[in-house]
Amino acid sequence: MEASNMELTAEEQAILDGEQGEALRKAMESVVSYGATFGAQRLVPIDAAAHLVTSMGVNIIKPYFAMVSDLIAANLRTKEPFTVDPRPIDRENVKYSLLEKIVFKRIYGKQKSYEKQLSRLGLRDSNAFTCTCYLPEVGNIPKKGDMLAWSESSAVVFVNSVLGARTNRNSAGIDLLCNIIGKVPLFGLLTDEGRKATWLVEVQTSNLPNA
Repeated sequence: MEASNMELTAEEQAILDGEQGEALRKAMESVVSYGATFGAQRLVPIDAAAHLVTSMGVNIIKPYFAMVSDLIAANLRTKEPFTVDPRPIDRENVKYSLLEKIVFKRIYGKQKSYEKQLSRLGLRDSNAFTCTCYLPEVGNIPKKGDMLAWSESSAVVFVNSVLGARTNRNSAGIDLLCNIIGKVPLFGLLTDEGRKATWLVEVQTSNLPNA
């Protein structure tokens, strides 16, 4: 397959040509297509562990689970152990009614099997479910300038603005594929130009805030 408007390394092109298996080829094709959509000219290496957004075993996302199964069957894992958003159900600390249990089973019937899949893909441990993976208690803390492929909205804002790492708000599934390949398309908030401010906010007040 030719990568439209994307400059790939020989290794990346070989993956896209299927030389490392069909599952990895599909992963690379998806990442390249995603990058091309946003005008990325090339891929760059990911520098730190992933934080993924899809943590819920929702019954209706069958195509996603099928993709995950294909990745596992090909023995593919993320380059670094990852963290992921919270579970939808807290079985250890909350006592649910019978009706709630029935409803949750209908909605999140894939939760247990999906968590097993996450472990096989590289989930760090059973306590890696959180929205705030960058807190010291969790420890998934990227360094300033690190290139990432994250997708959890609040975590993306925090690492870009507070820690100075670089990640776009990637979509669910793309975050996983990028971190399996170990590369992310270079566009948006990963670039110097994309990080320049475009708004000037003036705040008028009669009193200064407390120091």
